[in-house]
Amino acid sequence: MPFCGIRWVEDQKVADRSWEVWPNIVEIMTFWRNLPESKQPSSTSFEAVRKGVEDPLTITRISFFSFFASLFHQSKVPILPFLYTDISRLLRSLLTPIVKEDGLQACSFGLH
Repeated sequence: MPFCGIRWVEDQKVADRSWEVWPNIVEIMTFWRNLPESKQPSSTSFEAVRKGVEDPLTITRISFFSFFASLFHQSKVPILPFLYTDISRLLRSLLTPIVKEDGLQACSFGLH
């Protein structure tokens, strides 16, 4: 998928803010989990956040995304869709030291 209509670099601010409020998110999820199951929210969003809180690597992923997004500064004209190949290579080189080769080959964002 070389073209994406979303300017995901703008999400760096969102990632930075989520990193700042992460302790509060964990606290509120702990509160909800301590309630009886009938009182816990059952929405898809709640389940997504619950899985994120239970995953010990979530904050690492947020930090990594923020760092990676900070490497690219877009102008008002979207330029990233034209850099897909270069970004794929850069992402692969960044992930190679920390992700096994079979994991990189199994990923769905074209790092082959």
